[in-house]
Order: sequence, then C-alpha cells, then structure tokens
Amino acid sequence: MKYTQFTFIKLGLKAVPLLTAMGGAIAAYFWAEANVSNLDDWEFTKHITLYVTIGGAMGVLGGMALSLFGHAALHSVIVEDDPRYREKRRADGTHDSSAKATKFYEKSDVEDHNKSTAKTAQKYKEKEQADKAERSQILEMGTEGIERKRKEALGIKSSTANQSSVANKSNVSKSGINKGK
Repeated sequence: MKYTQFTFIKLGLKAVPLLTAMGGAIAAYFWAEANVSNLDDWEFTKHITLYVTIGGAMGVLGGMALSLFGHAALHSVIVEDDPRYREKRRADGTHDSSAKATKFYEKSDVEDHNKSTAKTAQKYKEKEQADKAERSQILEMGTEGIERKRKEALGIKSSTANQSSVANKSNVSKSGINKGK
C-alpha cells in the first residue's frame, strides 16, 4: 500500500465513530417513529429522544470498536514510500497538511536578539522619560499662565515682573553713578 493511501485510511478510521453515531441516531429515529406512532405528542417526543440517544451511543461504541480494529489491522500493512508527497511529511513519518517553517537558532542569535531587545527597551524608556518631562514642563507653564491671569484680574502684578523692574532700576542707578564719576 502506498503511503498516501495509508494516511487516508488512517484519517478515515478516526472519523468512523462520529459517522456511526450519526447513523445509529438516524436509524433509531426511524425505528422509533415506526413503532411508537400511536402515542400523544409529549410521550412520542420522549420516546424518540430516548431511542435517538441510545442509537447514538450504540453507534459511537460500534464505531470506536471498528476504528480500533482498523488501526490494529493497519499496523500489519507494509507501506511503500510515495516520493511525490515526501516533502509534506513530518520527520516522524506522519502526514502534515499545514505548511510549517521551523528554524533553529544558535546561541549567538539569541544573544544578539536579547541585546537588541534590551537596547530597544532602553530607548523607549528614555523616550518615555523625555515625554514625561516635556508634559510636566508644559503643565507647569500652563499653570503659571493661569496664575498670571488670575493675578492680573485681581490687579496684582506678577512677581517676575517686579523682579525684572527692580533689576532694571539697580542697573539704571549703577549706570547713573558711573556717569557721574
């Protein structure tokens, strides 16, 4: 038997319990409908539910037994290699339909990754601190502007204006003293 046939049969045997459960439930429904037709609606529903449940359970059990015997029989089959589908198989010989890319990293690759991750984290931390300082500076300037507006509304001159005018007066007086000498 070729490898692809082997895998299809193996996958089909995995689906057998589900299929036999559905078949058992359907057969039990028709059997109950034929035998219990003279009951009222509620009793009829109870009987059909009971028969379908029992039929489904019997189907699952029968399907599991059939599947297990099929898997046991497949272990005695000689499987030929199928070169067309060799690249789709995993290393352990099982079939894999999804595409996977596996890459093995060396220790130096991991160390480089860790260094670059640490560098990037440090860069983001510095940027966050700079943004935080900038936000606090903007907030400080905004509160100073609000304070200045309140003082102007009350008619109080701001302390920065007073300090600069005092400094100007001292410079004028010093320059006047120098001119007099």
